[in-house]
Amino acid sequence: MLPRRQHRQHGAIAAPGEAGEFGRKPLAAAGIAANWSRILDFRGTERLEDTVRRAGRRLSLSLTAGGALVATAITASSTHVAGWIPVTLGTAGGLLAVGLVADLVRRGR
Repeated sequence: MLPRRQHRQHGAIAAPGEAGEFGRKPLAAAGIAANWSRILDFRGTERLEDTVRRAGRRLSLSLTAGGALVATAITASSTHVAGWIPVTLGTAGGLLAVGLVADLVRRGR
């Protein structure tokens, strides 16, 4: 059985990993309330939020596509890998790259 801890703020007793370890919500450990969307509702930040969301999506697509293409090159030059693995990785990397280009063209920036 796991040792029990007492949470200072709420006084709840729970074993580590249980729901009560950091309070009622897991985000309480980071200081974020359960209804944070109502607390942090700033006006006029929609454009900034969209820009950050687009940049994050583009960055994740580019890193994943690049990683898949590098993995394609590594596995293609290996003699101990089945032939379908580089093909699959190359196809996945190509599709991710096409998705990135489509995202760039769709937004027009």
